[in-house]
Amino acid sequence: MIKDYVLTSAIIVTYLFIMSEFFLRIHFRKTRRGTRSEFITGKEAGIVFGLLGIILIAFNAELTSLGMMDLRHLAVIVPGALFGAGPAAIAAGMIIVARFVMHGVGSATIVSSLFLLAMALQFVLLSRLCRNRHCMFLVANLFSPAWILGSFYTRLKLLGTHETAPAMFSDKWVFMYVFGFLSYFAAVYIFESHRNVLLHTETSSKLTALLTHFQVGIVYETAAGSISFLNEAFQRLFPGMDGLVGGRGDDGVRAFAEWFEESEAFIQRRQDVLAKREAVLDEEWRLRDGRTLECDYVPILSGRQEYLGHMWKYRDITSRKQLEEAEAATRQMYQSLFEYNQSACFVMRADGRIIQVNRAAERITGYPKEMLLGGAFAPLIHRGDLERTMEHFYDALQGNSHTFEIRLLHMGGSTVDLIVNCSPVIVRDEIIGIIGLAHDMTEQKRVAQERLESIARYQKLVELSPEVVFVHGQNCVEFVNERVEELLGIPVQEIIGKSFLDFLHPEDQQVAALNMTGIFSKGNRLQKVYEYRLRRSDGTFVTTEIRSAFIEYNGEPAVLGIVHDVTKSKEAEQKLRQANAMLSKLSRSDGLTGIANRRSFDETMAQEWQRALETGGPIAVIMLDIDAFKAYNDLYGHQQGDFCLKLVAHAIEGALSQASYFAARYGGEEFAVILPDTDTAAAGKVAGEICTAVTNLCLPHAASNVQPYVTVSAGAAALVPDEGTSVADLLRQADQALYQAKHGGRNRAAWHLDAVCAWDRQSL
Repeated sequence: MIKDYVLTSAIIVTYLFIMSEFFLRIHFRKTRRGTRSEFITGKEAGIVFGLLGIILIAFNAELTSLGMMDLRHLAVIVPGALFGAGPAAIAAGMIIVARFVMHGVGSATIVSSLFLLAMALQFVLLSRLCRNRHCMFLVANLFSPAWILGSFYTRLKLLGTHETAPAMFSDKWVFMYVFGFLSYFAAVYIFESHRNVLLHTETSSKLTALLTHFQVGIVYETAAGSISFLNEAFQRLFPGMDGLVGGRGDDGVRAFAEWFEESEAFIQRRQDVLAKREAVLDEEWRLRDGRTLECDYVPILSGRQEYLGHMWKYRDITSRKQLEEAEAATRQMYQSLFEYNQSACFVMRADGRIIQVNRAAERITGYPKEMLLGGAFAPLIHRGDLERTMEHFYDALQGNSHTFEIRLLHMGGSTVDLIVNCSPVIVRDEIIGIIGLAHDMTEQKRVAQERLESIARYQKLVELSPEVVFVHGQNCVEFVNERVEELLGIPVQEIIGKSFLDFLHPEDQQVAALNMTGIFSKGNRLQKVYEYRLRRSDGTFVTTEIRSAFIEYNGEPAVLGIVHDVTKSKEAEQKLRQANAMLSKLSRSDGLTGIANRRSFDETMAQEWQRALETGGPIAVIMLDIDAFKAYNDLYGHQQGDFCLKLVAHAIEGALSQASYFAARYGGEEFAVILPDTDTAAAGKVAGEICTAVTNLCLPHAASNVQPYVTVSAGAAALVPDEGTSVADLLRQADQALYQAKHGGRNRAAWHLDAVCAWDRQSL
């Protein structure tokens, strides 16, 4: 009998293992097709266990129409405990149908079927009473012998032999309990193990898919040291490293380490981590191509804390690192701006407590940082400014910025003038406090006050100045003192607001406009002196000298002018210039004849010689002498002789045809003429014309042995100056020509011809 139970239990276990494996493969196929389903449904479980019951009926050779003493009841209570009353009812129904088919319709079949159906329906009640499936099976297995006994008893009673039922059942119920429990737990193990295999496979597939498409580079190294997995992100991070899969980590790590700047350190770090089997997170490494990676080393442990391998994760944090470095630089910049600002910087909470200050705040207030932090700002404010300051503070907490002046109470007892800029501190769209800057204006205010006082003093000096002082802006006069009324006879009110050019002589306006534009454009603060004629109220003009310079007036560019009346001095200068000109003319003129004297001749000769030397042109000289002039003086007297000299001088000047010719009294009765740009022939012609002009005077000269009237002799010479000649050479040649004219009979002109070295005479 035990052998039968063992064999039946083996059939149950084998059958359930085969069916479980069958459903596992079906599930894998559905999964590959993209159809998700349970490992085995309740309906499928009912059919499986129904078939099990049919197999047990067919297998049990000792089964008679009177008995059901094997383990076939397990085909009903096992699905009921594991899957519920529905699958148990399906299994019971299939067994009942099979019994009717195999044994036909009879009282035993009907009774057994009813009790079998009741055995299935008991799980409706048990599912409400017992939440644990093992508990339900325990109860159902305990009641199963009772159901079977009731079935036997009913069938035997129908046959009239029911008194033997207890004896028939007493030797079997213990085996039913024991082998029932063994078969149940074997079924539970088979189903749970296959379900766990399925869960493990699905979890592994999901995990592999997740890791494959993960944006972080992942490498899995087994406990044996082989690389079993690396994902797509890793291959994007390290192109060409896909050959690591299947190989040992030590073999490929050196080639992999070449990507890192500190390759040896990376290899050593990997060995340390593997040796310690510790988790390391957020470790940064720099690659040779400039990228920065963040690495995690995570040991993989089983449920029993057995080491299975290591997972290496690599994240490209180059952009984040650059952003962090930029943020750090920005924070450092703003921190430096805050800490080293020459103005006092402060941050306050919404309750007015100071939470941060810089060094300048310590210097300006006199309080050390430790005393300022955590304290309220109100005690530092002058009582006269406290109410207004609190208004600005509360308004800033509403989101508005303010700039205002206050007086601060210094730790030493003095008062500090500050100009304060404050703005709200906004974090996540919430105003949490105030940030501000306070600049010490004490020194500036002192300087400004001194400046105002200085301006007042200077303005008083300007008003008392004997000169006209004015300030001219870009377009008009903005200030002028009252001295202008004395100078021009025009009230101050009629001048301010008008252009300075409106009061100038028309001939001076254009020049003055250009000068003023130059001062504004160059911004030259050096004084310039200009001479202008200003119009008085009566229409007359006064000559002035104006000293002007570029200044700033009321913060705008302007021209400062000081007007000095130079009318009288200009008149005196004009008279002086006229007197000097007259003296100069007298010093250069012959006092008797009125033409140029010997001094003027020498200066003019030197100038013209230099000019001819520079231009390369000729220069000529005519020397003249009145014939028998001593005899004329002896006969007619010196007064008549002086008169004769005047007439001859004017005749000589009148005979000169060009303005550039210059005549002078050379001495006594001698005269000389300078002829620039004139050659010898032309000079001889001019000499002849002079002689004719003097003869035409018909001035009687009874003592002359030449003619009965006054005549002159002339000698002309010309040179092209060079480095080898001089004025003396030219004068000597002219004297020689004059000598030849006198020697040839006087009343004639002679000139020197360089080209032929000959003397030519012209008698008149």
